[in-house]
Amino acid sequence: GNLQGRPSEPEALRPLCPAHRMDSYPQQTVSMLDRRLRPASEPSPESINRLVADLDSDLFLTRQKAREELEKLGEAAEVALKKKLGDRPSLEMKRNIEQILARMPTQSLRTLRAVEVLEQIGSPEAKQVLEPLAKGMCGLRLMVEARASLERLKAQSAADKH
Repeated sequence: GNLQGRPSEPEALRPLCPAHRMDSYPQQTVSMLDRRLRPASEPSPESINRLVADLDSDLFLTRQKAREELEKLGEAAEVALKKKLGDRPSLEMKRNIEQILARMPTQSLRTLRAVEVLEQIGSPEAKQVLEPLAKGMCGLRLMVEARASLERLKAQSAADKH
């Protein structure tokens, strides 16, 4: 049970906890953010188009899986989704696309916040999580923020040595 109001798990593992609490559990935080942010690989336009097409599948599970994958891709899938909306898709597909696009700003904000937290932690492990993001595998905005974080960490590290 949860006696005396204590959390039953580290605050760092809670999905939307404030960043200042995450600093209390840096290793768990880095590990959790690594799992959430790690790009599997750069998605090909063909794979994105296939997922967009799957939004119109007759099978619910296929549509659901496509929706989840496209949400994970975020910015990388946005152009294809908006293009498909312009092609006058079925009502079901249109609804799915609009839901995915509506969630994107929130996902993007969470991701950018995660980059900030990794920078604040500044450990070698946190830098390892930022490296692939800085190479642009999850969208332009995230790439720019991750690169900027790494540059600030390098400058801080150089300043600490002097």
